[in-house]
Amino acid sequence: MTTMAMTNFTYRSVDANGRASRGTIEAADRRAAVDQLMQRGLTPLSIKAEGARRAVGGGGAKGLKRAERLSLVRDLANLVSAGFALEPALGLVADQMQRPAAGALVGEIRARVRAGDSLAAALAAQGGAFPPEFVGLVAAGEQGGSLAAALGHLASLEEDRAQFRQRLISAMTYPALIGLLTLAALALMAGYVLPQFQDLFAGSKAKLPAATAAVLAIGDLLGRFGPGLLAGGALAVLATLRAYRQPELRLRMDRMLLVATGPLGRLIGDAQLALYTRTLASLLSGGVPLASALATAGGCVANRALAGAADRVRVAVRGGSDLSRAVQAEPLFPRRLSRMLAMAEQTASLPQGLLDLSKVLERERGLALDRALSLVTPVLTLVLGGMVGGIFAALIAGILSLNDIAL
Repeated sequence: MTTMAMTNFTYRSVDANGRASRGTIEAADRRAAVDQLMQRGLTPLSIKAEGARRAVGGGGAKGLKRAERLSLVRDLANLVSAGFALEPALGLVADQMQRPAAGALVGEIRARVRAGDSLAAALAAQGGAFPPEFVGLVAAGEQGGSLAAALGHLASLEEDRAQFRQRLISAMTYPALIGLLTLAALALMAGYVLPQFQDLFAGSKAKLPAATAAVLAIGDLLGRFGPGLLAGGALAVLATLRAYRQPELRLRMDRMLLVATGPLGRLIGDAQLALYTRTLASLLSGGVPLASALATAGGCVANRALAGAADRVRVAVRGGSDLSRAVQAEPLFPRRLSRMLAMAEQTASLPQGLLDLSKVLERERGLALDRALSLVTPVLTLVLGGMVGGIFAALIAGILSLNDIAL
């Protein structure tokens, strides 16, 4: 008799009352694990085999690229809104995928839906290909009979993220190019130009200017220990990334990033809160109970310090507290957030209030990013140009000192 091998899966889920849970479940495969969770009355937000690397939303061989995920939700929303049944709509979307791996993944979702699974369960069964808010909002739409509206909210979320990402990439391309070219010029000077001048000055008994001596010393240091310094820097980066994977260290580093980096911390916090409030608004508009919506929205916050604050807010709300008071008790949340939430609660328009707040945060984030990026190029040009100009000035000063000796 053959015994089927069982695998341990780690999962994150919410129940009908909004109680978040995570744990380990043993099943033959991911589909069986999702089925077990659904039988327990849990909506899986993420599930993956222990020891497996998390699938990245940016897309791998077995996942969807961001553009493909956006195309999936946008096309599916249009088709369902037009009256297409879910299963044939998924078939049409799968046929439109350019990459075979993407088409196969959508085809697997379609097969699970055809077998009787909900769309949320089919999405959760794909590992980390879909983020928690994606699965949670789809589950809410299915439960409330408003799947088309839920998919429309998801399409808006994905489009906003794609626009911001493209805007950031476009704005950083030119400064990055300037930086790379300048660093290449500095490397050429340190590796080739400065050694030539060292030979020139070595045969002279003239006392070199302090700036010239400093530049030659730095060039000699880079020439001798440059590869070692690069290797040490690479090891330091790897050690930092490894430390960032430790939960306690990551929590400390994320908190420090928010409170100790000034404008950068505010920009990061606003970006995370904009995603949190927009996701929460979309979930509440789709009919999700507040406690469940808070659990799902908190799962999409990448910063561990803010995610912890969001989870404490969820616990306080489940305990009977108003959302505005729970938010006010968290120092990492800005005070204006709690004030706007209090106003929205008084007027019984919490979803719309959250949506308006997310738009305000996104607009301020965009303005702050524009101001920062408008300063990056001139500052980078001045700093790096000053470094190159300083090196040339020091070398010229050294040559002039040789001429003084000759005279």
